[in-house]
Amino acid sequence: MKTRVSMVIMSHLSDTQEFISIGTNPDKDLAAIETINFVKWLVLKYPNTTVKIDPENEHERFIEETAYNHQPDKKDWEKI
Repeated sequence: MKTRVSMVIMSHLSDTQEFISIGTNPDKDLAAIETINFVKWLVLKYPNTTVKIDPENEHERFIEETAYNHQPDKKDWEKI
């Protein structure tokens, strides 16, 4: 289903607010960071946020084009 980029951005930022409000949890922290980076990627790719996109396809492209195609495990998180 195609959705306006602006709606995808707002939805992901709302999710990030929830992740942050939960408190310290490495899995939620990593999810929040990935979500923020996905939103930044969308803003750079689609300056016109009224364009309609398939958010799932765009997220897959984001994962393929960025370092998020390697999901760190707890050992990686402990090194940070």
